[in-house]
Amino acid sequence: MLGIDFSHHFIEVANAMKLKGTAEYEALLQGDIKESRVAKVAADIDRSKVTFAQGDACNLDVAELGAFDLVFASNLLCRLPEPKQFLATLPSLVRSDGVLALISPYSWLEEYTPKEHWIGGTVNPVDGTPIDSFAEIERLLAPHFTLVARTQYPFLIREHDRKFQYGVSDGTFWRRNA
Repeated sequence: MLGIDFSHHFIEVANAMKLKGTAEYEALLQGDIKESRVAKVAADIDRSKVTFAQGDACNLDVAELGAFDLVFASNLLCRLPEPKQFLATLPSLVRSDGVLALISPYSWLEEYTPKEHWIGGTVNPVDGTPIDSFAEIERLLAPHFTLVARTQYPFLIREHDRKFQYGVSDGTFWRRNA
């Protein structure tokens, strides 16, 4: 199993958890008040079976990485500067009959993705109809993948003890065509 993230810090923490089984962090309670906490890997998890690497999802070296039985991309797509570039690499990253799990809230923001690179979330300038992100992704993946399941995944992002962000990601699961 290989985990890739753009953030060098996230990869450092993941590798530390792989090595030690724990990671210490501070949780914001309110204002300047913080509390020390420890994240722990469950005892029944074999940490030796995972590798973590820093990488850019829009510039993956497919020849070096090879193909996988499963590619899991969660809450990633709408944070990429060029999400179509990432989608274009997926036929090479997912083996024939393999699975792509693509999970996204479609929270398109120009601070992450220039508007001209959004996949949906816009209005057709000709007729004013909405361009839906899922429909566009389905169109882009259709030559190489078949949708096998779709479900909604609620999530909660904790800011501090009394403030949370609630979201719902669209979970889509695709089988790579042979």
